[in-house]
Amino acid sequence: MMELDQETEAGPPVGTIWLHKKSGGIYAVVGSCRIEATREAGVLYHATDGTGPVWCRSVAEFLDGRFRLVKLDLEAARAEA
Repeated sequence: MMELDQETEAGPPVGTIWLHKKSGGIYAVVGSCRIEATREAGVLYHATDGTGPVWCRSVAEFLDGRFRLVKLDLEAARAEA
């Protein structure tokens, strides 16, 4: 596997759980990547219920307020959405 630079590694840690504020979806970060079209650092994330695709979003977008880090209490996170 290729080494990722410091910018890519600055994204959210793998295994952290996040709430998407607009949709109310709960997602787990599963990895980091480089977005080919823009060369930006990216975050790979997937719904915690195991459905749907693995999503990719730039680190900047992921951390701009669209998502909120939540505790592992997924029911409480959904109730707040």
